[in-house]
Amino acid sequence: AGYPYVGAMSCPAPTICFMPAIAFIEETIAGVPSAITVPQPGPGSLYLTEISCPTVTDCMAVGNFTPDGGTAEGIETRYDGVTWTTSLIPVPAAWGSGAQVGLNSLTCPTVTFCAALTGENGFTVLATWAAATDSWTYFPYGESGTGGSSAINALSCASATACAAVGEWP
Repeated sequence: AGYPYVGAMSCPAPTICFMPAIAFIEETIAGVPSAITVPQPGPGSLYLTEISCPTVTDCMAVGNFTPDGGTAEGIETRYDGVTWTTSLIPVPAAWGSGAQVGLNSLTCPTVTFCAALTGENGFTVLATWAAATDSWTYFPYGESGTGGSSAINALSCASATACAAVGEWP
């Protein structure tokens, strides 16, 4: 339909799919696509990379937002069945200034739990979101001082307590 690159898709029902793109979500219902503009936190460039929809009325998409004249920041946008709401993802204070959270490989097995991957200093970090706190928690993966870096490339969760990941270790 002439839309920009789409690299992820989530279909919570046989005839409903959502696909993130540069600054919008493409929604396809019964084979008919429509572009939904996602609200931005301000002037700048929005790039959504991943989406996961556990139901037709609950979706989360993540990516990066670069404010005009600024550096990229992690962003999430959530759908409640009516409205998409966008917010920046805070960087953990321990990562220091200039660090960025850019989530990828998003998986939301339920409406109350999501998991994704990000990175810090060459190491993969698992990030989880819980509806109860409406916040992200970060869990480093790998060992420091090994001279290499770890990389988890894909993540999938069947529930909040059952996830599988694939990647590489030096």
